[in-house]
Amino acid sequence: MKDYLEPVFNLLTGAGFMVFLVAMLQVRRHLAGLSGACLKLALLTVPVGFFLMSWAGKENTLNQASPLLLVAGGVFFLTLALLAAGLVLQVRERTGRDQA
Repeated sequence: MKDYLEPVFNLLTGAGFMVFLVAMLQVRRHLAGLSGACLKLALLTVPVGFFLMSWAGKENTLNQASPLLLVAGGVFFLTLALLAAGLVLQVRERTGRDQA
């Protein structure tokens, strides 16, 4: 089963970058300001996390892979934080415009 880790995460990395590119072609102009930047960066960090997971899949032991797994976990947490920040900022920007 370990032999599947690297190719699967490589495929997920490529698919993640493709999803990012397609999404940016569709909604780039609607994601303006700081909230848009947070959401764009959140979308971009997911494939980076998959890439780190594919590197970790190359290692022979869990002991050798654990630093990369920790960094990948940090990247996925960063994704979650950026997504939450982008959504909160977007709601605040829209409520500010509606009240003005």
